[in-house]
Amino acid sequence: MNTKYRSTLKTNLLAGAALAVASLTASHTAQAGTEVAPYFYTWAFGASNYAVNSLAQAQAAGVNAVTLAFGTSNGSCTLQGFNFSASTKSDVQSYIANGGRVILSFGGADGPFLEDDCSTSQLYTVINNLISTYKIYYLDFDVEGSEVDDTGAANTRNAVIKQLQAAVAIQDALNYDEPPDWYYPVRETLGMELLADGKTADAEQVFREDLKRNPENGWSLNGLAICLRARNASDEAASVEARFKKAWAHADVTLPASAAPEKTTAAR
Repeated sequence: MNTKYRSTLKTNLLAGAALAVASLTASHTAQAGTEVAPYFYTWAFGASNYAVNSLAQAQAAGVNAVTLAFGTSNGSCTLQGFNFSASTKSDVQSYIANGGRVILSFGGADGPFLEDDCSTSQLYTVINNLISTYKIYYLDFDVEGSEVDDTGAANTRNAVIKQLQAAVAIQDALNYDEPPDWYYPVRETLGMELLADGKTADAEQVFREDLKRNPENGWSLNGLAICLRARNASDEAASVEARFKKAWAHADVTLPASAAPEKTTAAR
């Protein structure tokens, strides 16, 4: 694939004109703490009228982070948009296995928004089912238009975060056992949800606390590095990223090489 086609491919993947212009050199010239994660519309899978119709093709063009858009409601708290076919699911999992970062974005300009149709417990279940099914741990809530002023929907999102906080408390109260009663530290998910909600300082505290309890946990090192980059603590971020690379050197799951945050951040 020639360089000109690679550049065109990247440009056509991006959601807006400003990002389209910036993306061509983002991987080389962007300041620390910036990573482009262009929208890849779920209906583009297999469609011939798009510049790319698979994440494998996008990755071959050098696009190493994408935001899948959009997860919406059918009007009764049933998820639309991320109900992938077997081939699409395989494409997503292969992209991740080869080092790509995938973010699931909910909402969009037109919705319908899951937060409007789901209770807190229902939305929590939807998110957990997605994580379990697709092994995607990064989430984004794209809130636009009148939805920005919908306090009820915002309360639902916040309540889901509170459920994660409660899960952390429950996990802390478990008796020590090997293997543990719960298979991974819930603070990993809580920290990334706080990041997605713009609460970077709270997320940093959560990741630091997890690292006290689970030293050199790669997921929390990655999250902490994102927080540090977000507040321009470059020296400490570089140190944490070096620790992450060492901790993840022999992992059987591939994470993106950079722990820098994209425009929207998400949850494990």
